[in-house]
Amino acid sequence: MFNSNNMKKINYTAVFWVLTSMALIGGLALASQSQDTRRGAAFSAGRLMLLPNDKISFTVGQSQNVQLWVNSGNASANVDAIRTNICFNKNFLNLNDPVVENNIKQDPAFDTVIATLKDGNTQCLDLSILSVSKKASKNGLFKIADITFKGVGTGSGPIDIIKDKTEISGDNAGSLDKTISIDSVTGTTFEVTPQTSVAVPTTPPPAGTPLLSFRFAYAGVKANAECSIGAKWPVKIMVRGNGKISKAYTAIPTLDGTNSRGEAVYKVTNLALTDFDQKSGLAVFLKGPEHAQMKYGVNAQASNYTKADGEITITADASTTPILDFTNYPIMPGDVRGSASGGQDGIINVVDFSYIKQAVSARSTVPAGGGLDADLNGDCMANTGDVQLFKNSLIEKQDQLY
Repeated sequence: MFNSNNMKKINYTAVFWVLTSMALIGGLALASQSQDTRRGAAFSAGRLMLLPNDKISFTVGQSQNVQLWVNSGNASANVDAIRTNICFNKNFLNLNDPVVENNIKQDPAFDTVIATLKDGNTQCLDLSILSVSKKASKNGLFKIADITFKGVGTGSGPIDIIKDKTEISGDNAGSLDKTISIDSVTGTTFEVTPQTSVAVPTTPPPAGTPLLSFRFAYAGVKANAECSIGAKWPVKIMVRGNGKISKAYTAIPTLDGTNSRGEAVYKVTNLALTDFDQKSGLAVFLKGPEHAQMKYGVNAQASNYTKADGEITITADASTTPILDFTNYPIMPGDVRGSASGGQDGIINVVDFSYIKQAVSARSTVPAGGGLDADLNGDCMANTGDVQLFKNSLIEKQDQLY
């Protein structure tokens, strides 16, 4: 006869072993999961921030640094690498140098910078700063880099750090965890205002001071070029005659039609050659902000002038001094960078070409009215047109001086 008590005993025993087995399997899985979580867990909770945190004021064309700071979360959490995206409106703000890495000055403990620009109306700097050698690291609160920005157009907006594109890591002794979680990120804001000019009282030049008036062109710059106007492209002037050389003068030219090639013509009127007393046998030397210095020895010059001094005559009377025509021998572009100073060095060479090529590769642009050193034709962007102009300028490899 079947015993119901025995049946209950068997059932209870079976259930006990099933539950025990399930608990054991669950415990092993939980232990494994706990171990995996511990190995991949964040060692600390960190922050990334931009300073100053109040509104940063630029004028168009002005450059200044924005500070990038790291807080590792606690004094024992070491940092040897960060990666982040910093985004801003490129119509108002851009990096100062078209070579992206040149805008980043990192803490000396970090030996490597990798930086690229992700283009768009809101442009993002994809930035990694690392201690590849692992010889040094930082912890706590510290400034990891200065980033140099430049105002390029009138406007305002945020400079954002994108949290989900931000990582902090470090080689922390006694822990398998290399990641420092991102507790928060804090950006900043900026405002770019127009350049303002301050009226400076002037006194008339002494009687008899020679007055120089002339029209000229920048090679390859058309009348509709929006980034070669006003104070953006001043012209530097020097005059030589009868063995005497004037000091250097700077003038802001005005637009005055076009030449026979369709290039924009600029005009300077009645420039007082103070501290210079020669009025005949003159040569005029002109240099633009991205250009080689060109010599003009005769009115209506159309090619290189090779004689010593020159044949130009001017007067000290605004009503009689001639308006000289240099429009058919344009100022040649290409002197944009010197190997040491970073500014012009009077030579068109591989240093200039490298700078222009890098700007073209980066597709550097500025809004209308902005300034870009590699923009040789004034169209507000670095492109193949600038490269072609540079190649044309290799005929004039250095400033004309005599």
